[in-house]
Amino acid sequence: MKKHWKKILAAFVALFLIVGGYLIYIFQIKEYDIADSEVTEITKETYKIDLPDGTSIELDEDGNIVESEVNNNIPVVSTDNGSSGTNSSNGTTNDDSSTGTKTSTTGNSSNGGSSTGNTPDSGVTVASIKQKYEPVMSSLQSQANSRIDALVGRAYSEYQGKKANGESINYAYFYNKYTSAASELEGRTDKVFYSAISVIEKELVANGYGKSHAQSLINDYEAEKEARRSALLDKAMNR
Repeated sequence: MKKHWKKILAAFVALFLIVGGYLIYIFQIKEYDIADSEVTEITKETYKIDLPDGTSIELDEDGNIVESEVNNNIPVVSTDNGSSGTNSSNGTTNDDSSTGTKTSTTGNSSNGGSSTGNTPDSGVTVASIKQKYEPVMSSLQSQANSRIDALVGRAYSEYQGKKANGESINYAYFYNKYTSAASELEGRTDKVFYSAISVIEKELVANGYGKSHAQSLINDYEAEKEARRSALLDKAMNR
């Protein structure tokens, strides 16, 4: 009797290994033709986030980070009489017709609004630096989420198209295709985020603070990334 049960158990183990091995093969090892111009357009879409100093960080379709230069001719602060100042350290203005009424954006200006925060008495805190970059992080998250939504929409559209045409649905194909696209999209988002973090770290150091103060932003981003992964799965399952 014992031998009989051992044979049954061995058969179940063998069956489990065969099925498990097959699933690993079709989902993880087997290669599929997943080329899709619409998916590529979504994953390669340019990222662009504007920084508080008037510059921007852009990720082109080839995955290259492009940082714009500061344009010192762009007015960044206005006084009560409507005239504008610049980012220059000597407090000069772009308006030659009005003098003596302008404020500069350096740490030595009368309004105390430092664009660089290099002065010891600038009053710049870690919290104020982080707050200044909140719109940057929100913009990046919004762009990432819109791409996730577009990816889910494309997957659903392809699924419905195959179903309407009477084609067989290969779930392993869909899994490989769209997890690969989501992974590429995540990698591109990471690139932009860590470029922005580098800028924040430089500003922290310039104001006498350690780079470690940016770690909380990194932790928040990683948590948001996990949330995006879950949201992607939920959206795919609920379509």
